[in-house]
Amino acid sequence: MKKHILILIALAAMIAVAIPGTVMADKPPLVVGDANLDGMTSMADVMFIMQYRGGLREFSDDQLRCADTTADGMVTMADVMHIMQYRADPDMTLGILYKLLYDPTFHAGMIDPLTQ
Repeated sequence: MKKHILILIALAAMIAVAIPGTVMADKPPLVVGDANLDGMTSMADVMFIMQYRGGLREFSDDQLRCADTTADGMVTMADVMHIMQYRADPDMTLGILYKLLYDPTFHAGMIDPLTQ
């Protein structure tokens, strides 16, 4: 009987690894501008992008996707400026932010930081 239980546990573990998201939790959704993947867009993300641009930090694919706020396919200092403008004027009422961070086409499947 113990042998059968151990076999069932081993099979369940193999299935959990083979089919991501069914037994184990999915990774959290990505937030536009969240380069450090802490779930929010902040000045810490600006620092992370500047370190990445300076060659002091490597980014994962998820970090690259989150950091590209200008939706041009690259992570540049323009993204740094964009996040800083967003932090100063998130809803564009002050005339500082020239373009919202979230682009529904480019950032499909990601979270708009204004909705957090």
